[in-house]
Amino acid sequence: NKVQCPNPIAPTGYKIVSGSGVSYLNYRNMGCASGYAPLSSGVTKMTCQASKTWTKPSGCTLVDCKSPVSGTAYTFGTGGTLYGSSRTTKCKSGYTGTPGLITCQASGSWNYGSTNTGKCVKKSCGSVSAFAGCNAVSGSGVFGDIKTVSCINGYQGGGTITCQASGAWTS
Repeated sequence: NKVQCPNPIAPTGYKIVSGSGVSYLNYRNMGCASGYAPLSSGVTKMTCQASKTWTKPSGCTLVDCKSPVSGTAYTFGTGGTLYGSSRTTKCKSGYTGTPGLITCQASGSWNYGSTNTGKCVKKSCGSVSAFAGCNAVSGSGVFGDIKTVSCINGYQGGGTITCQASGAWTS
């Protein structure tokens, strides 16, 4: 009687592409499962052995999304870069908002998007109050905004004020 192996089960990271039979030296051609990529050496097959077991395939590795690229308003926490890894987002200095979470996808890219990167908006400095001896500066501003201040008769100076990352106007 020819040796028989049990029906093959693809190990994590692999899928059976083709092949049939469960007798000695029957084989299955293997491919990489979703979220896994083939190594340059290629993917090996599974073969039924005299020991009634299947050889283990090799040649697939988890997809690597590489380090995520921070946006204008947010940055990412530390963490892995392989398929399934997640990174939290946080707002950069001068921004405020709700943190988010991105995840490395099977395609090898991060799932960027406003629902995943969080909602970071520029901090508000509120309304500008008049400075002694200066013309009233109207309006409010957000981080990075610049307002011009001019002096009234009898005073010297003037210039600009800037909404800072802290949410306060320069003096």
